[in-house]
Order: sequence, then structure tokens, then C-alpha cells
Amino acid sequence: MTSRTLVAFASVILFTGALSLVLVRPVSAESTDAGERIVQVAQQSLHLQEGQCFPWVRRVVQEATGRAMGFGYREGYLSGGAIEVSLADVRAGDIVQIADDKDLGPGASYPGLHTSIVMHRQGNGLLTVIDSNSQWDGVVRIREDYDPQAAATRYTNLNVRAYRFSYASGGAPAPQAFEAGQGTQAASLTPGTTARVAGDGQCVNLRTGPGTGNPRVHCVADGSFVEVLDAAPVNAGGYRWVYVQSGWGAGWMADDFLVPASSTPPPTPAPTPTPAPGARPIAGTPSGALNGSLPTRGGLGLVTWTGGPVESLVASASSGGCSVLSAWVTVNGSLLGYTAGAPAFVNAQWRDRYPGDLPSTLLILICGGSGANAPEASAPSPGGGPSGAPQDGVPPGPAGNED
Repeated sequence: MTSRTLVAFASVILFTGALSLVLVRPVSAESTDAGERIVQVAQQSLHLQEGQCFPWVRRVVQEATGRAMGFGYREGYLSGGAIEVSLADVRAGDIVQIADDKDLGPGASYPGLHTSIVMHRQGNGLLTVIDSNSQWDGVVRIREDYDPQAAATRYTNLNVRAYRFSYASGGAPAPQAFEAGQGTQAASLTPGTTARVAGDGQCVNLRTGPGTGNPRVHCVADGSFVEVLDAAPVNAGGYRWVYVQSGWGAGWMADDFLVPASSTPPPTPAPTPTPAPGARPIAGTPSGALNGSLPTRGGLGLVTWTGGPVESLVASASSGGCSVLSAWVTVNGSLLGYTAGAPAFVNAQWRDRYPGDLPSTLLILICGGSGANAPEASAPSPGGGPSGAPQDGVPPGPAGNED
């Protein structure tokens, strides 16, 4: 691993409520306005568990516009091609970000941090928005009478900014998810057996019924595993649909993009990474060891892991002075993250990819710090929190919830 590669790797990281007044329009890939398309794609997740607010918005923006946002709470927008707009001028599809301008990095975690998508400007500073995780359950909801300025003033040092995206190439992008074009050969899948999603690097839609016209439950990551529930595939729209159980519930998937798990070749053991020049052993467990340098006062650290369960990785980092907030690895050119201590659904994609041990790899750790030189905890529990959190029973939100 060259120093240039390490720098490039680190640079990637740095860079209903009532619906009576809301018109939920059908999703159309031909929307000429990027903001309208963002709203339409966001609505596909309504009432679904999509996890933390900012990662969900990143996924929506990329699917809707073709633009890949970065990971910072300001740089992430600007590096993704957004422009900043006045809060008084926001319109449908703009992103409203509440954050501390002095703490905008990818590891930011503090009360009041929140991200939402504008659906409608009501006037008098009030908005109708759609967001994920506003109630600490990872669910996407539409909220009316939302006042981001008032929400920000309930905490210390928070600001409100708004960002607007255009299409990456001047027109609506081709859908990211697919059920056609590049699938594997159709497979005979037996009920009760496990199948692997084979999407050629893209996620594959899980739907409520057989056929592309049915609502999407989730876009299941390539390489994930599902259980086959039904022996009788249904032919619809040129595909053969199989009823499966996934980490996001039961639904239908086109069997062009499923292969029996038994046909999956065993993974080739990854070579032990060569530590970066000057790297030192940090700590280890019987299952694995870390090499590198950790920011014991909090921040970002680039390390190597010799292999083992992610829980062992977290324990090793903790013994080295890092209270792990999240860990990030690259998978097929994209970043995949694990959030320490989060509910199971937050780490579902990680567990799909690594149901057992995390292999020997280079990774980035976001540390909250530990020991005598660091705070006792970085994620306050509901109803309490550090100085600046409201004391009126409103849950603070390291996962991005201000309400």
C-alpha cells in the first residue's frame, strides 16, 4: 500500500405526520427538475426504515441526480456539486442541514445535528420536509410546520444551511437500481435455501409484488444474502420473480439477479496489509490486531486490521485509546460503514457483507476518544446530554435527530 494510496483513501472520507396538504406524486425518472426528482425518490422510502438522516439523503441525491456527495456536513454537499441557497429561498428538493460550523467532519456527532429534504415552503419560516430518523427509529416521515431555525436555536452553536443540487449531466440519470440488462443467469432456487444477490456491483430491488410496477421495499446491496420462501416463481414483465426473506422484510426479487449461495466461490483470503511507514502496533485480541496510529482525543485514524470480528476490532481500538464511533472500508470502490453501538438495522448492510469476520484490510476509524484525555462518552442518551442539549425531554441526536 503506497503513501499516495493512503492519502487518496483518507481524502474520500474527508471529502404520518398528516399528509392532507402534501401531494405525493408518482415517481418518474423523466422529471426535468432535479429538485422534484429528489423529492420523488425520497418518497419511495416513506414509512421505511432507512437509518440515519445524512446517509439516507446521500443515497437519495445520488439515485435522483447522479451526483455523489462526500461525507462532511458542508464539504459533502459542495464536493458533490451542490450550491448553497438562502433558507428564505428554498424550494422542493433542497437539503436543509443543521450543524455546528466548527464541527462538520464525517465523524461529527452531537445534539441537534440533522438533515432533511424540503418538499414545500409553507411561509413564515415553516417548511414541509421529508426526513429519516427524526424519532430515533430510522423511519422516513413527512413533517409539516417544520421550523429549522427554531430547531437549531434549541442547542448551542448550531447553524442552518440549505443546499441545491442539479443533475450531474443536465438530465435525469439512469436509475441506479435495476432488474434488467446485466443480470446473471436465472437460477433454480429451492425454498428454504439461501441465495446471494448478484447485481454486478449495483443494488437490486426488493418489491412488494412480482413486477416492476410494484412499490420498492428496499434496494438490496450486491452480495447480500436472502432466504427463498416460495418454490413457484411468478412470471411478470419479462422476469421470473421469487418470493424471499431479506434483512428488510419479505418481498419479490427477479431471479436473474439471484444465485444459490452454494454456488458462491469461497472468498480468497486477503493478504495481510503492509503497515504504513512508521506505523506501530496498537492493540490486539485473540481474533485480530490493529496497526497504525489512533487519534486518542477523537478524530479520524487510518489503520490496518489483521482480521477478525468487528467487535474485536472495536475492543482493540478501545484498548488503544479510541472510543470507536464508526469504521469504514472500501467495497468495490465505495465506502461501507459500521456504526458502533447502533441498532441492528443501521448496520444491516455491513452484516450482509461481513456476517462473520472482517478480513485483513485497511480501514478508517472515526474515534470519539477515551481515557483520561477524552470525554466520558460522545453519544448522550435520550432525555439528557452534554451542555447545550435541551432539558425538555427532547432526545438529543448523535444519529441526526433534533426532534
